Amino acid sequence: MEFIPKHINDTLNKDLEHSAYEMAQMGKFSEYTIWVYGKEGPIPHFHFVSKDKEGCIQLNKNEYFSHTGKVAELSHLERKELIEFLQKPSNELPSVSNWQLLIATWNLNNPQYRIDTKTPMPNYNFIRGFKVNK
Repeated sequence: MEFIPKHINDTLNKDLEHSAYEMAQMGKFSEYTIWVYGKEGPIPHFHFVSKDKEGCIQLNKNEYFSHTGKVAELSHLERKELIEFLQKPSNELPSVSNWQLLIATWNLNNPQYRIDTKTPMPNYNFIRGFKVNK
């Protein structure tokens, strides 16, 4: 079973020499906005940002990691809202979930550190402590 229709997958996963965007806003949950940045290093992740907090969560496992002081953690309720958001169909591409679009956006912005578009969403109900990106 393919998560993303082939024509969308082919478009989103072209082998790009440069990042498609410097940063991409993926959507909102709770008080946070989800962002994916380019040139972020080898750990696939996304940022969750509020007015006064920012943290990062890995895409391929249920772990936070810290780089340049982004160390916020989500409450149980916020994790639940994150999961609900990621499971919903994307507003931009309703045939794929926000999770699938998040992975594709990581790949577009970080082509040298691509991850499989079929990567299942980790269990973000429980997110382990920090990994430091040096």
